[in-house]
Amino acid sequence: MWSRFAGPERHRAAARLGPWAAAGALIGHASALVLLGDRPLLPAPGAIGAPALGAALVLAIPAAVVVGCFGPLRIRLTGWARSGRYRSAALMIATAGAIAAFPLVSGNGLESLRSAGTDVSLAMATVLVIGRLLSTSAAIAAGVPGGVFSPSLAVAGGTAAVMLAAGEHLGLDLGLDRWDVVVLVSAVGVAVSLRSPFVAALVVPEMTGQLSLIPVCAVVVAVAWLSATAIEITRGARCSGRCGRRAR
Repeated sequence: MWSRFAGPERHRAAARLGPWAAAGALIGHASALVLLGDRPLLPAPGAIGAPALGAALVLAIPAAVVVGCFGPLRIRLTGWARSGRYRSAALMIATAGAIAAFPLVSGNGLESLRSAGTDVSLAMATVLVIGRLLSTSAAIAAGVPGGVFSPSLAVAGGTAAVMLAAGEHLGLDLGLDRWDVVVLVSAVGVAVSLRSPFVAALVVPEMTGQLSLIPVCAVVVAVAWLSATAIEITRGARCSGRCGRRAR
């Protein structure tokens, strides 16, 4: 599961591409300021305090786990849909039904991310995450590019929204602005799915129009990236141990 985004070759590739991607993000931000009148793609969060940062650091770990599963699950679901004559149609029907019931799962994922940052219920936040998986997989199964970038943002941010909504459902008064946490954790999606933590630390601040968020996003992304790498190392060691016992 995790081997798709962890490994020496992929780490080196991410390190080589990181500076170019960072330069592109900064140039894109400057172009948006000049040509588009400074209209950010995502709402800007408020002042990030210690509680919001602490919550984002904690939620970055489960978000990394969910996003790490998102890619393989999407590939398997797409393969399942393409292996049968009527499976792709069944997947499309199921997705159409989900979109009809919950229109926010349609689109490229940014609208789902914006909605997850509001005071949506636990059930709705969960539907946004699962619906994003189904809608993207259905698009790919039908031969339509389903995208990776925006859906990954939505899945990571939606995971944080699910956790926060679950805490509120249990009666925990965290005293947090949900969007402040969701927007920080959404950067984890880019770090894990695209295997590029350097870009992840820059892209969310650029999309919100607040470059002052770069240090905070970098800390959250670093925690998620280290957690994902630790999981990969642990799984690799377990697999090696099992293979060694079978060889004997």
